[in-house]
Formats: sequence, structure tokens, C-alpha cells
Amino acid sequence: MSKQALTISLLLAVGACSHNEQPLAASDLSIIESLCLTPPSGNNIDYMLWGKYEVSNNEFYSNPNVELANIPVVMVDFYQSQQWCEQRGLRLPSKEEWMMVVDGAEMASSKAGARNDIDLDINRPLPGGVFERGRLEWGMYDIHANVREWVSIDSATHAIAIGASFASRSDVYKSLEMNKSDSAADVGFRYVADAADFIEQQVAPRWSNLNSTQQQQAHLAIGAWKKDWRIALAAKLDSSLVGKSLMRSLTQ
Repeated sequence: MSKQALTISLLLAVGACSHNEQPLAASDLSIIESLCLTPPSGNNIDYMLWGKYEVSNNEFYSNPNVELANIPVVMVDFYQSQQWCEQRGLRLPSKEEWMMVVDGAEMASSKAGARNDIDLDINRPLPGGVFERGRLEWGMYDIHANVREWVSIDSATHAIAIGASFASRSDVYKSLEMNKSDSAADVGFRYVADAADFIEQQVAPRWSNLNSTQQQQAHLAIGAWKKDWRIALAAKLDSSLVGKSLMRSLTQ
């Protein structure tokens, strides 16, 4: 086996393990385990929830190719990505929100060996979570490479594919203005949500349907968010909508 083939095999094996952890079984709140909380910024950005990983083929398609299941979905245009998000109470980030994350969160380690860009010479996207050293302190993976990500701008016909990919140099600020109907082999997407709205409108109505084991799993996932931010976010919520059990998970 060539060195490059061995490298790919090892990375795929690690990625499969990192992305196949036991979910909130049979729960439509399993997405909680794939969310990171980010703080407000000076650009009128409030607390937000971000996907830890770029959306995979497994998430996007009902019956994906098994070999591609945990690989970020590509060759999807802005409209397809937007529709997928909206069906789940999510959305695509704006350029300003995406840049807030890039400028505000530090990588877990150094650049070397921390991202899938052209210098790695694999020439294909890898499963989300492969590069632990490329994780941001807030919990997101592959912001700096793997596939470019759709973000919205103030245009009826155009959007931006931002960041680096397996086919480009690691310029995280690089952006390509594209037609919203365009697609590319190195462009995928990541979802976000306004944290207060998502918790009140999507999480709270489903919380009581979780059994005790699932609630504990959800509690642990929420507990991974920075405590000061969780408490500040909880203060913004309507307690009559959220309920005592979910509020405890946010504040403990």
C-alpha cells in the first residue's frame, strides 16, 4: 500500500469513529449532539448554535453511498443547502457570522497537520472530525479546510463559498462569489441557528418526548457548551416555553 493510500485509510477510519458516536437514539433532538454555542459579537450577532461538522452525505441524502456517508456533501447549490436547513429550523450563516467565528475562536493546535488542504495532497474531502488538531476552541471542525462552505450575502442571485478546501491553499479568508444555482466538487455547507429561537421553537417542544436516558445524553451535550454563555443564554429565554428540565440543563 502506498504512503498516501495508507494515510487516507487511517484518516477515514478515525473519521468513521468520530462521527459514529452513539446518538440520542430514536430522537429527533439528536442534532443537539452536533451543535456548538458561540457568543455574541460587536456586529449585532447574538448567541448562535453552529454545526460541529460540515453537513455529510448521510445527513443530506436518505440513502447515501455507504463509502461517502460521513463525507461532507458537495455538488449542492445554495438553494438546496438553504432548503435542507430550513426544513430543520436551521439556516445558512451570513458572511459576517462566518467571519466572526474565524476571527473569534482559536484552533486547538497549530496549523501543521490540522487541516485537509491542497498541501495534504489527498485531493478529496474527508469525514468531519478527522482533524482533532484543527478543531476550534468553540467545538467546530474543518472551518479552515476540507470543503468550502456556502454563506449568504445581501444579493438575490449570488452567495459566497468561503474558506479553504482540499483543492485549495489554506487561506481561510478566501471567498468565491458564485451564482446561487452553482455547485462545485469542493463546496458544501454548515448549518447555524439563532440560539434562543432554536431552543424555544425546536428543542423545547420536543424535550418532553425524550426518555430519561435521552435527556441525560442531551444534558451532557448541552453541558459541553461554555457555562457562562449557557447561563447568559438561559436568561434570554421564555421560561414558560422552555420548561424546568431543559432550563436546568442550560444552567447547571
